[in-house]
Amino acid sequence: MIQHTPESLETLRSALAGASEVISFRENPKLASEISALALQREVGTQNDELSWHLYDARTGLPIESRRARADLIRVSGVTGVRIEVPGVEELEIRKKGILALLHPSLSFGENGALKQLVIFPESVARILALQGVEAVVVRSWAINTLFGGYDPSANFYEVNEWELKNNDALFFARLVERRRQAFQGSHDLASHIAGTQRENWNFLSQLAGRVANVIETSLHHSSPEGLGARVIPYLLGVLLDDLAQPTHAAEPGRIRMIQEGLKIMSTTHLARLSHGTLIQFPLLFSEVLKLGRSESVVKIEAEAHSALVSLLQEIRANTVSISA
Repeated sequence: MIQHTPESLETLRSALAGASEVISFRENPKLASEISALALQREVGTQNDELSWHLYDARTGLPIESRRARADLIRVSGVTGVRIEVPGVEELEIRKKGILALLHPSLSFGENGALKQLVIFPESVARILALQGVEAVVVRSWAINTLFGGYDPSANFYEVNEWELKNNDALFFARLVERRRQAFQGSHDLASHIAGTQRENWNFLSQLAGRVANVIETSLHHSSPEGLGARVIPYLLGVLLDDLAQPTHAAEPGRIRMIQEGLKIMSTTHLARLSHGTLIQFPLLFSEVLKLGRSESVVKIEAEAHSALVSLLQEIRANTVSISA
């Protein structure tokens, strides 16, 4: 079992800080694996743990509370991994398609075939993902922000936040997907994106991501990074694109339709002008428009997408005040 000290964490942080922004498992498997394993280990048992959501007690059939899961960093034959256990549960069941294929077989299962623990080696997961034509990566700035930026296990990483808007993560994420790259630095990436990945889903997804990235770049050309209003709709499209990058939502027509409508709005609106002001309040309509885009009713999305996005844009404008004022 690996137990990090303040000194070893600082060594890891320094190595991460000195690496390229996108760290490929193929090109730098040791550093990528150490960061990925640490991120996964820290999330297990917290509200950000999207892997333990799918754990059940195989003997009772009852779901296991995520907070009961415990994770340790391990190293086997020089390869870093994570061991996840649930104290008091003799046999686990995981009800999420694709995850069993990512586990180390001899270390995860007992002699009778029962799932005793989840042993995951990110480097092995990356190789499995590569078989589907997708490259696993670690994003340096994301990892520094979550792992070394004052980690708080009680904070929800996956909520909208100013950091993501300021860094224009939607554009960065779209370019990653366009290049068939998948971040692997947490339970969300493993359980919601990597598990069950199919090559054919990424063929269309990478093309759509390229269109999203191109429109964002054009729309935000000459925009100021301080003006967050211009980045709200791109961020919305980034969230929906993230949904489509999950096997559960692959090629869902409603999300695709909302993205297409958002691209039209962005192509006909001077979003960059919104960057020359201060967004004093994040638009309340954002969550409603996102909910619409995630609706199972394509007919509803077809009928309401344009007007919903226009209303969102109007609220952004109303909440943006001139910097010179």
